[in-house]
Amino acid sequence: LTGELPTQIFGHSKLEELIMFSNQMTGDITGQLDKLPNLTALNLGSNSFTGSIRTALESLMGQLRRLSLWNMQLDADFLDLVIGDSTLIVLDIGEFGYEGDITAGLSQMTQLHVLGLRNNRFTGNLEGVLGGMTDLSNIFLEHNRFTGDILGELATLQSLQAVYMNDNDFTGTIPEALGSLPDLSAFEVYGNRLTGTIPA
Repeated sequence: LTGELPTQIFGHSKLEELIMFSNQMTGDITGQLDKLPNLTALNLGSNSFTGSIRTALESLMGQLRRLSLWNMQLDADFLDLVIGDSTLIVLDIGEFGYEGDITAGLSQMTQLHVLGLRNNRFTGNLEGVLGGMTDLSNIFLEHNRFTGDILGELATLQSLQAVYMNDNDFTGTIPEALGSLPDLSAFEVYGNRLTGTIPA
């Protein structure tokens, strides 16, 4: 799909999911999503929208369950609304170039299943943060500036399927318990300061 968001969409005030990722859509969407007050899932990733969605998210947070805005050019003024929201189960804001320490907010997001923060400049020590997200299945932290010894707590997350944490500044020893996670199929940790061997 190309062009701007069709205006017809905004006539459906009962719309609950808007999924339009990986298209070639453009335009300033400031104020547009305000007309969709019942959204529970929003995925506009990998488009060329511009502008701010802060006002829309101010009314949606608390009911929105899935938010994916990866690889876009939106203003970063919404970050403080979503980082720390305890109702989200999917958060993907990768490939934005955002920066700063977001660890305090992340520790409150205990219902997350998918966490996508790749290719930003986020900082902070993640020790004691991810272990409380007991339903996490997919973690994308690669190409940031995170620190900490987090692999021990990741080894307790029985739903883990994929972990991408390469190219950060994580430390510690890779625990053997990771090899016992039943569904773990992807584990990329290069570009850190880790020791030990990856369990079979």
